[in-house]
Amino acid sequence: MKPSKLLWLLGLSALSAALGAPPAAGPAGRYRLPSGSSALVYPGSQGPTLHLLSPKGEQRVAWTRSGAAWQATLLGGEQLEFRPDGASLLVRVRPASGPARSERWKASPVRVPVSLAVLQGQGAFPRVSPEQVRESVREVAAQLQAVYGPIGLSFVLAPPTPIAAARVDLDGDGRLTKEEVRGLRDHLERIGLKQPGRVVLALTPAPIVGSGCRGWTLGDSVATPHTLTDLNDNFSIVNMRFVKGHHTVPHEIGHQFGLDDLGRENRRRLDLPQRTDHLMDSGGEGVFLDPQTLLHMHQVTTHPDLGLAGRRTAIVAPPAPREAAAPAQGLGAPPSLTLRR
Repeated sequence: MKPSKLLWLLGLSALSAALGAPPAAGPAGRYRLPSGSSALVYPGSQGPTLHLLSPKGEQRVAWTRSGAAWQATLLGGEQLEFRPDGASLLVRVRPASGPARSERWKASPVRVPVSLAVLQGQGAFPRVSPEQVRESVREVAAQLQAVYGPIGLSFVLAPPTPIAAARVDLDGDGRLTKEEVRGLRDHLERIGLKQPGRVVLALTPAPIVGSGCRGWTLGDSVATPHTLTDLNDNFSIVNMRFVKGHHTVPHEIGHQFGLDDLGRENRRRLDLPQRTDHLMDSGGEGVFLDPQTLLHMHQVTTHPDLGLAGRRTAIVAPPAPREAAAPAQGLGAPPSLTLRR
């Protein structure tokens, strides 16, 4: 077994522990409180962490396990005891003064629509079979759910839209340059497949940018190596060779959510900089999401204007002749254009 494949399998087997999913670290995810406030549960650097957000402000507190329940004490002295109940949490609230009460916190995942495009080979461009497309799409769905599902994201994939390679590979050499990838991005926008509020992913059987490039996400701003986040376009392309057995797809989608590659300068901003299995390590195979990036993900996916907004400049090229953006085999239309809670 290749080392990269082994690392990927080990990463998936340890995913529940790494992301704080039950039973090891509590019921991770997003929850809606009866008051209308929301709560995010994730694995903090000092253990499982509860992040409460309300009109009155926000606070982060660690929680501990006590038998079958989990406990946390808020800054005002209010004590909470949690017990998982299906997709919800049964919470016993003991105020600093006054009678105790019971609440049900309902799971509130964020639904993220995903538009898929698959390049179809012609001439020197590699061919891809329908079964290869189906297998790649299944793998994309599984990886996104495995990495981002435990933090309350639910991905809704539209059936893939085929794109003729001749429309993208303009020089016919069977590979894609940066300019050709940008042209693909613009084409998907013109035919309505790429719109704000969606994750947009193109899969190609041909090499992209360079022979060793697994995937690429287009960015609109100058890279800031000292920060963990940056504004990127909501468009990624991934070489199908690097879909199965690699973390390339969730890594590139992380860029669409605004996460930066990790380097020497910004790594120090992580809660757990010493770990070597971070999802945003470029060229790595890890799937760990640091608590600092989890907070950013929560902000982006609960406030759609902060993420997946796409480019800030309009396309000035004239519209291309309308190409059917309906998915292959008549399996339905692309999902909603906006994030839904």
